[in-house]
Amino acid sequence: MQIYHYDDQGIFTGESTAELDPLEGKPLIPGHSTTLPAPSAPTGSVALFGGNEWSVVQDTRGEWFMPDGQRIQLNLLAEPVPVGATRSKPPLSLAQVKVLKRADIRKAFEAASNANVTIDGVVYQGGYEKAMRLDAAKRLAELAGQTTTTFYDLANVGHTLTIAQATSVVLAISVAFQTEFARKQARMVAIDAAATAADVDVIVY
Repeated sequence: MQIYHYDDQGIFTGESTAELDPLEGKPLIPGHSTTLPAPSAPTGSVALFGGNEWSVVQDTRGEWFMPDGQRIQLNLLAEPVPVGATRSKPPLSLAQVKVLKRADIRKAFEAASNANVTIDGVVYQGGYEKAMRLDAAKRLAELAGQTTTTFYDLANVGHTLTIAQATSVVLAISVAFQTEFARKQARMVAIDAAATAADVDVIVY
């Protein structure tokens, strides 16, 4: 004898052959099971056992998306679906694609513009702020009439440099930053000029 199983909500979960009672030889019908055959349910629906009979109901559980991209979560069977909602997430608008791409470019720029800079075998922290701090230290040394100043590398090891050498270090770090800044700005201009989402997708840092 075939028996048909359902979960706590009454949703059909499968069928099996009933085992026989070893004493009486009668089929054993466990809980959450019935001998009534479950109907076939089309895609998007489920068979539901209501105590005495089966019915087929729409399965609206899960994610739905409004035309503007808003995500809606439904948790109940046959829960009403908002007008206009679909299972598929709508594609992003060109404006939305551009916003996301600009964020990606800015993130890549932040990493690249602050990358370490190696000068005469010494590794310094890169970035605009580092260049400004080193430049300030060099200028203070000059104002104090000193011929040298000390710059600290990435490992916090001090290096005594002449003013000319210090100027070269500041310039190298500044140029590295400006190079990345120019790269970022070029990408931003390209994003602004892009006419389609596909045009935006091919822009990389």
